[in-house]
Amino acid sequence: MVPIDFTKGNFEQGKARVKRLLQVLEVVRDSIRLGTVDIVYLTVSQSLLGNLKDLLIMIFARAPVVLHLHGGGIYETVFRSHKILAEFNKRVYLKKVKKIIILSDSLQSNYPFIERKDYFVSIPNFVSEDLFMPLQGIERKFHTSEKLKVLFLSNLLEEKGYREIVKAFLSLSEHTRESLELHIAGAFENEGSEEWMSDILQKSCGIFYHGIVASESKRELLQGSHIFILPTYYRYEGQPVSILEAYATGNVVITTDQGGIPDVFCAPENGYLVVKKSIQAIQRTLEEIVKSFSIDNTMLLQIAIKNSEYARREFTEEKFSENFFTLIDEIMPVDDHNEVVLKQGPREN
Repeated sequence: MVPIDFTKGNFEQGKARVKRLLQVLEVVRDSIRLGTVDIVYLTVSQSLLGNLKDLLIMIFARAPVVLHLHGGGIYETVFRSHKILAEFNKRVYLKKVKKIIILSDSLQSNYPFIERKDYFVSIPNFVSEDLFMPLQGIERKFHTSEKLKVLFLSNLLEEKGYREIVKAFLSLSEHTRESLELHIAGAFENEGSEEWMSDILQKSCGIFYHGIVASESKRELLQGSHIFILPTYYRYEGQPVSILEAYATGNVVITTDQGGIPDVFCAPENGYLVVKKSIQAIQRTLEEIVKSFSIDNTMLLQIAIKNSEYARREFTEEKFSENFFTLIDEIMPVDDHNEVVLKQGPREN
């Protein structure tokens, strides 16, 4: 197994990108020469230049290719506006690609030129074992909290809906806001967004920004929250792992039907579905949640417990590995050799 990291860098890292590409081609060349490659596993790039790089690797490879689409944006970024390139991809795929791993069934729409459904295998994202919250902890946080903590945890891209969340929170009555806390964590996309949030924080109570969180601080935020909110309309949305992490930590989820989310989220079983870009929809949902919680907190608790059980059943690392290696075993030739793995960056948040 030969891992090669294709994590995206900035413009100053252009030379490093070229170096990594040359490194990949050298590995493919050497592996072909030595006859050691049985499968080429390649995480799909969702940019124009990245797609050209993927095509080069597939053309050079003389072994079955398994593609893994981690997001949901390659149709929008590449195929939709580059019809000739899409047709070329189709020819290469049909000749070289054995299977395409997608996060969920609805993301097949990224490949409209592939009619054979047996090309696709759905393997969802997974949640790290250390994030799963015990049942007693979930029950305790709902029974002992005076305020409901609402958490937005994602990159602070405008299309992820964080501005609509803040505006909806500020539009609530003072009485309703007294029952809530809004917690936001993630990286800003630009200085303007950061300045906007800074101005909000100076003028408003009940809103807390935690910056970029990871490891223990991320786990504490998720496990300490009651409601996870992601009203995304991000055009490249795949299957946000943050929603699965919210399930595992006993959160009720508020989200939209963007991308592959409907494959892992159903209202009212997992929480509340809101209209995209709608401040009013988020406001009404928060009002409904506060009213329900003030009358009887067991309804939210039951959803949170079901979400935790759902995550434990469907989104563990063990299940992901089992599904992944079962697929590889099905494709692997009878004679065992070495496998070359081409790795490109982290999972989608």
